Amino acid sequence: MDKLNLKIKQEGLPDRVKVYNRSVYDTQFEDERFDIIWKEGVIHLLDLKKTLTECNRVLNLNGFMITGEATNWADRKLKHFPKFGFKLVKQIPWAKECWWTEYYAPLEEKINTLRKKHDNLDDIEDIKRHVNEIEMVKKNTTGFDCITYIIQKINHIKR
Repeated sequence: MDKLNLKIKQEGLPDRVKVYNRSVYDTQFEDERFDIIWKEGVIHLLDLKKTLTECNRVLNLNGFMITGEATNWADRKLKHFPKFGFKLVKQIPWAKECWWTEYYAPLEEKINTLRKKHDNLDDIEDIKRHVNEIEMVKKNTTGFDCITYIIQKINHIKR
């Protein structure tokens, strides 16, 4: 968040762009406070009804929610967005297999380099967790493909 705030300052936008890190269930913001809400890869981890209800409350009419999510999750969940006052405006696909090529493959390479330098590396819990994730993604590199979704608030909903 520090890097983002620094970039906002460098671009001369601190009076127009604000960054907040809050729970989506209880933002403590007044109604219709924002033009844009950006959530990167978190909606699939949250209660959809609570999340969309709160986003509808704090987002201005015709404002936008932008989120990057796994395509397999979104394909099942986007149909629920209209009942929370939202419509899908645009989908921007990420590069195919980008989680593998841009994150997990380089991580695997780093772990393998560390293994050559250190004994008992696989006894470290964080390393075990990463190795398990790498193996999971390696089995289905396209199963983690993502799309950025641009979603617009078109109606107020009752809470």
